[in-house]
Amino acid sequence: MEVINFKAFNDETNGSEYEKLSANNGEIRNLTACKYFRIRALKLNGKYSEKNDKTFTAIDFVSGSGEINGKKFVSGDSFFIPCGEEFTVSGNATAILTTENTLKYYAGIDLGGTGIKCGIVDENGKIVAIKKCPTRKGVEAKDVLLDMANLVKDLQKETGFTIEGVGVGCPGLIDTEKGNVVYSKNLAWKNVPQKAMDGDKESLLWKLTDGNKENVNGKIVFDALREGDKTAEKVVKKYTEYLAAGVTNVINAFHPQAIVLGGGICAAGDVFLTPLKRKVNRGIFGGTKFAPVEIVVASLGNDAGIYGAAALAMN
Repeated sequence: MEVINFKAFNDETNGSEYEKLSANNGEIRNLTACKYFRIRALKLNGKYSEKNDKTFTAIDFVSGSGEINGKKFVSGDSFFIPCGEEFTVSGNATAILTTENTLKYYAGIDLGGTGIKCGIVDENGKIVAIKKCPTRKGVEAKDVLLDMANLVKDLQKETGFTIEGVGVGCPGLIDTEKGNVVYSKNLAWKNVPQKAMDGDKESLLWKLTDGNKENVNGKIVFDALREGDKTAEKVVKKYTEYLAAGVTNVINAFHPQAIVLGGGICAAGDVFLTPLKRKVNRGIFGGTKFAPVEIVVASLGNDAGIYGAAALAMN
């Protein structure tokens, strides 16, 4: 007997939103999945039809009543729809729909300066499992590649999914035709904080990095800033000045409707975004009164790298 480990998957029961059915006939959403089955919840207030040419559909009504393919049902009734056959259900009811899991899955790897994130993404663009590990410092590239491969293998073992392809997102200069990383170095958060730390032995950054300035990263700098650390304040000020200059140049050259920022630094929130916006607005030609440009955080948040890397594998 094989025991299905649902803990390996993201919990969709609390986060997946219902999709409205046409003509206000109700709503449907994904609940969860494993390598064998996919489970959805249907809230019906009218009529719904479906045909699946790849799998059967098992329907369990947990409340309400109505008709399915002309047969009456009440709460507690179950029906089995063979592969390739259409079913039409009408009434006011809630049902659980179980099908074989015929989705294709891809691995997306987000390689960052401080951490590596690997996610399994289904063909519909939904992350179903994530695993992380630190980016090791002072090792050869082949060692980091081995860590990335192990993340994929671990996720594949935990979920049981067959991976159709693997994509990797890496900051820097990339030869997309050959798939080679030409150059990659996180200058903003590797050199500046370290130099600032050397000039202030009392900085909280030393404590947060366990006395090793090689451990410094963006999150640590902003954590120190929230505690009132003066060195962290200088680092963030310099960083936002450089970033504001780049954003301002883009706005003045192209005047887009919005600038969308992504990456882990955006998780710092207003302590990062407020001074950045203030500096950008000061440098926009004509000011912000007549044609303001929004500066917003990417809706995919810190998982954007996983989505993008998986999309490379899909295409």
